[in-house]
Amino acid sequence: MGSFLYQICDNLLTAIVWVIIGDAILSWLVAFEVVNLRNRVVGSIAHTLSAISRPILAPFRRFIPPLGGSISPR
Repeated sequence: MGSFLYQICDNLLTAIVWVIIGDAILSWLVAFEVVNLRNRVVGSIAHTLSAISRPILAPFRRFIPPLGGSISPR
């Protein structure tokens, strides 16, 4: 039973890490105008990744000052 719970937690944390990495890469692609959020597929992917990663990163954003330019958070 313990091994099963470990696998579930490990897979969940791995998925969360990949979502955060994907959200960061997509935000860079949007910032450098490689992709456009007006594209329906890109906008949908960006919205989904942001909706998943925003609650996870919210506690850290209170303490870490903004490091980028003038782009406001979604």
